[in-house]
Amino acid sequence: MPSDSCANIINIVKKSITSREFIDRHRYSPNDFTRKSPLDFATLFAFMINLLRSSNQNELEKFFKQINGEEIPDCGVSDSAFSQARKKLHYEAFSEVNSESCNAFYQDFSWKTWNQFRLLGIDGSTLKIYGDDYCKLYFGLIDNGSETPYALARVSQCYDVLNHITLDAGISPNSVGEREMALTHLDVISPLNDLLLFDRGYPGFCFFRQIRSTNRQFCARASVGSWTSITAPFLQSGLNEQIVEYTPSKDNKAECKRLGLSTEPMTLRLIRIKLKTGETEILMTSLTDVEKYPYDWFAELYHLRWPVEEAYKLLKCKIEIGRFSGKSVLAVKQDFLAKILMFNLTSMLIAPVDEQLKIETKNHKFDYKVNRTRALAKIKEFGILLFFRDSISYLVNRLHKLFMVRPTEIRLNRSFQRKKDRKTSHYAFAYQPIS
Repeated sequence: MPSDSCANIINIVKKSITSREFIDRHRYSPNDFTRKSPLDFATLFAFMINLLRSSNQNELEKFFKQINGEEIPDCGVSDSAFSQARKKLHYEAFSEVNSESCNAFYQDFSWKTWNQFRLLGIDGSTLKIYGDDYCKLYFGLIDNGSETPYALARVSQCYDVLNHITLDAGISPNSVGEREMALTHLDVISPLNDLLLFDRGYPGFCFFRQIRSTNRQFCARASVGSWTSITAPFLQSGLNEQIVEYTPSKDNKAECKRLGLSTEPMTLRLIRIKLKTGETEILMTSLTDVEKYPYDWFAELYHLRWPVEEAYKLLKCKIEIGRFSGKSVLAVKQDFLAKILMFNLTSMLIAPVDEQLKIETKNHKFDYKVNRTRALAKIKEFGILLFFRDSISYLVNRLHKLFMVRPTEIRLNRSFQRKKDRKTSHYAFAYQPIS
């Protein structure tokens, strides 16, 4: 039963965060989490993944009201107590649980592939950090002279674009490059038959060499005006695809030697894609077997990367991943990874409902999928009970029924102009929302 698979993933999380071995690995001192407290390790962990977005005290009261079944909140836990408790919890605890839940998802669920590949979109973004002085120094201070100085963090995620699962995510100082962050994802992802998808800005000889050293395949979009030594002749040829030898530059050779990578020319396949807008895009891929991977596949593949962009939109606009419940470096890292984890668990709970909707609406004009914004709201409202009830299959079924309400139409092949210079929110601690 789908609900059983979902319940299994939640139980894996519960088992981890109550495990003495896990707690010992993710506390800063042997004396941490040894006294009886309303905010023991498991309760603190569950509270922090509950998509915090209002004031800490308000969130604490709603949380304890919910898990204790009270009509009027009387949690007895202060914002100060939470601030002290979180200092004992290592942020990597959220990453480890995320990895465990992802492994369970791929073992227990029927998941989607593209021509037998798991499609992984790796993409980065940035977040403004209004933290304390050390936090700003750590992430990299930006002073544009027109507003309060802030730090800028670089974030990156490796996202299964067909199954809507973030296999790995990280937040680092802005000085860390997006390629460097992208490669860290490969260290923690189990080697399946993966095809890595990249946007412009990622392609580079050493970067591609490092990917191939992990026996993974890639497909990246190249800017038409860059890589002119190989893209210009290809564009002038008028061909739709071409196998080329990419010879490293002197600097590329030096970098590869430093990293212990081969400096031999790399065989790549260039593919020209004509977009509906009239623009031409060039894809660079390691899938050089033209018979096994025909040209007609790649126009679809180019569009399949888009869900990683949509994931960032949900994370930033709906989950408000840039709203932090503390000002320290530790608080920023905890909040970022905690929200990624709950975002992921929500996707896993949604997965069987999407399949059910597909069956029930197969004769409709459009296919349908779960409204993810609404699902996240319901998880925020009721989902935390999953971590505090012994028997949760009933709760999972209730959530699934809520997810079935007012689904979203799937309209294929739509495209929209990307909005530039979009203003981002400044989440001021003194003016946190009340809900």
